[in-house]
Amino acid sequence: MWPEKLSEDEDPDETIARSLLTGIGYNPDTTLPVLLTAFQRHFRPALVNGALDAETFALLRTRAAIS
Repeated sequence: MWPEKLSEDEDPDETIARSLLTGIGYNPDTTLPVLLTAFQRHFRPALVNGALDAETFALLRTRAAIS
């Protein structure tokens, strides 16, 4: 799974991230930082901080696309 990088003018979007996370099975009633932490533990263990950065967002979009 190799995510495409975000373009220079594209920022990670929290609403889209939440939708993608719930679409792949994460609990929609959980706060976004907790959801991101769980996602990062599984798909980005090198940095688990619960923050929506460009790399986490790109990984999330790629993972959601193959679901």
